[in-house]
Amino acid sequence: MKAKLPQINLLMSVTGKCNLACSYCYVNKKSDVNMPENLLENITKKALNEFKKVIFIWHGTEPTMRGIDFFKSAVEFQKKYSFNNEIENQIQTNLTLFDKNWIKFAKDSGFMVNFSYDGKNANELTRPGSTKQIFNNLSLLQAEGIFPSCNVVISQTNINNLIDINNELTKEHNVSFYMNPAYNYHNKKTSIFIPAEKYAEAVNNMFNYWFNDQNASNTAQNKLCQSLLTSILRIKGVENGKYVAQPASSYNKCTFNHCYGKFLGVLENGLVYPCDNFISEKSCLGHVSSVENLSDFFRKDEFNNLIRSYHKTNEECMQICKWYQLCNSGCPSHTRGKRKDPLCRAYQKIFSNVKSIVDNKIFGK
Repeated sequence: MKAKLPQINLLMSVTGKCNLACSYCYVNKKSDVNMPENLLENITKKALNEFKKVIFIWHGTEPTMRGIDFFKSAVEFQKKYSFNNEIENQIQTNLTLFDKNWIKFAKDSGFMVNFSYDGKNANELTRPGSTKQIFNNLSLLQAEGIFPSCNVVISQTNINNLIDINNELTKEHNVSFYMNPAYNYHNKKTSIFIPAEKYAEAVNNMFNYWFNDQNASNTAQNKLCQSLLTSILRIKGVENGKYVAQPASSYNKCTFNHCYGKFLGVLENGLVYPCDNFISEKSCLGHVSSVENLSDFFRKDEFNNLIRSYHKTNEECMQICKWYQLCNSGCPSHTRGKRKDPLCRAYQKIFSNVKSIVDNKIFGK
């Protein structure tokens, strides 16, 4: 029997439907298309036959709109085709439809729950009408011993309130959270997206507060600040004016983690992409049914073209940037050919600030 590959992360978009209309949504066109169960079975079988560990990341648009029976089938398919596999299920939801039936399912099946929320006032601007239901269902989840993590999208609506959001989530609601900047994938004409300088200033202010917070929650975590601190603590020296870092095995931000070949984004129609951030005609790798093994997608010309383009940027960054080993040129979906990640300058300012604090407060330099 052929030895299995270590791990694959499958970003599973199982429906084109959503009950909200978030102002920064990266899904360009919503639809009524649902992933059929025979396609789900096909993907599950191929993944478990080839990889020791499979992480299913169920997301959207809004995955709960596919219906709870679909996810019960997903669990049954996983049981059917698993042979000493390690399986993890994560569902990314807006939480508005996560009622008692969904909560029971998540608890019984061991699904990890992640939800989206953008902070007081801002949330009603970015996802109108959702806030009350989010916190009603969050309370129901926590009452059942399920403590979901939150993803906060940083935009013009909340850029000046990151410290308040930190306190609201961790201290008022006992919720760990991550923060990601809104990114204009589809060149939308909107003022919601933020410039690099403003992003760096806001994140640095939040990190400084978080680092010195004497009343921080013991159970809920600011994962962005933690991952930035972890990144700087990986530095083991300087060589030719550039920082040399330990391997990033414990670093949890995929943006800086050379993710090519670790993820596949699967749409509800079965088309496959390197990631859900790469939904374009040029980056489509084909249909699930077109390959015998999922790893075959990583040998496609379309994938190798993206890799070559990304390597061009990597090579330049490696030569000129002292922070290269920490950010690896940023997210590949933002970095193609000679185009750098638009937040490059922000990352440099953020890393510099965190390193200064670590040197002064931890190492006493």
